[in-house]
Amino acid sequence: MLQNSIHIWITDIEKIDDPYMLDVYRSILSPDEIQRCERLVKEQGRASFLIAHAMVRSVLSNYVEIAPKDLQFKSNANGKPKVFCEQGRPLPLEYNLSHSGRYAVMVVTNEIDCGIDVEKIDSGRDYIEIAENTFSVAEMIDLQSVGEEEQAKRFYTYWTLKEAYIKAKSETIASSLNKISFDLHHQNQISVKLDNSGDEYKNWQFHTQLLDQEYILALALQHNSPFDIKIELFETIPMQVFG
Repeated sequence: MLQNSIHIWITDIEKIDDPYMLDVYRSILSPDEIQRCERLVKEQGRASFLIAHAMVRSVLSNYVEIAPKDLQFKSNANGKPKVFCEQGRPLPLEYNLSHSGRYAVMVVTNEIDCGIDVEKIDSGRDYIEIAENTFSVAEMIDLQSVGEEEQAKRFYTYWTLKEAYIKAKSETIASSLNKISFDLHHQNQISVKLDNSGDEYKNWQFHTQLLDQEYILALALQHNSPFDIKIELFETIPMQVFG
């Protein structure tokens, strides 16, 4: 299913309010996942966690024909998970998950390093102050070059790209964000480089997309293909992936 393509799966969390389905989702999670869920204070946060992590298991199970409950996960030193079968054998997939507000999104690849991030575009947030501490000089110039109505969207475009890139590289958010500089206008493509360096990071493909007027996602892929890999988007309800 992943031949020459990347799959992005999107779940609208607000469409799932059936307590029975939440119980189903809980039943396929591991004891560790359930403990992490129960540590969340707010009920909505717990529901979002259940839906997002059930989504991961439900989607991945359709690629490898293993029951969602039987999938196992192990994380590297920076917390990026890898999926394994019940016998402890790593499966030939890479994936990444993000959820914010009403959306959970995940990317699935054929062993291509990937990162994804989704954020709500909050125009009331003091994003200029945040940008001053986390954006490169070039990014700040671009952010301040657009009108006030466009600034929030531009800020979250950069922010989600940085998050997706760091997740794809399996780095921590403590990395110097202001040294990672994106160019949204490089030959009609998005490129990344170290600020104040002429060397662009090679072998990267980026994608941004509005899910609606309030949410934006960004995808980062590292691969050796000279051409962009096709990106396909699917909407899903966990445990009803192809229904």
